[in-house]
Amino acid sequence: MRRKWYVGGAMALLLVVALLFAQGCNGCAGPEVSQQALAGDVSNFSGLHVAVPTAVATATPGLMVDSSGVSNIFEVRDAATPVFAINDGGAVVQTGDLALTGDVALTGGLDLSGLLQTSFADLTVSDGDTITPTVTTYALDTSGAVTVTLAASADEGQLLILINDDANAVIIADTNLRSSDGNAITLTAANDIAVFIYQDAEWNELLLITNS
Repeated sequence: MRRKWYVGGAMALLLVVALLFAQGCNGCAGPEVSQQALAGDVSNFSGLHVAVPTAVATATPGLMVDSSGVSNIFEVRDAATPVFAINDGGAVVQTGDLALTGDVALTGGLDLSGLLQTSFADLTVSDGDTITPTVTTYALDTSGAVTVTLAASADEGQLLILINDDANAVIIADTNLRSSDGNAITLTAANDIAVFIYQDAEWNELLLITNS
């Protein structure tokens, strides 16, 4: 009878442990996965969560992949198609668009082997409007001659390109503006272009192209 009680108790204990792991109990230490167990095999993890205690030193990575071979160090796939990889040697390769909501700080050079495309929008303006730039390039649509004002920007070094998209004159008022002659800038006809950079609370004229 005692042997049956021991067996029954052990089975109950194993059942409780199995249920706890299946439910992902908080504070439960999961089983350790060894490198030997994963080498050459495909392992599937669902809802994998890596939590790094505050006691871990700053220089200690929370998650590390250390590759001694020549294969990709890290790869992410979408339906078996690689879409992001860190190659052997550290080169990062990505397919698809990269959407960034914050600033990007570059401490080295920027080498573009492909096309450089700025943010663009068509903008219909009326006489007396103020343009508050939220994209780099605007094609200005008008129904007649207009005078517009450039609003101040919060970002030093911001570029702004204005293209006259119609055959009407667009005058950029001398407000928040530093032009080459100290006056307002006029885009007289279609395809006239003005390029600015923001510095010291003013839009500085970099280039004026008149195609009329």
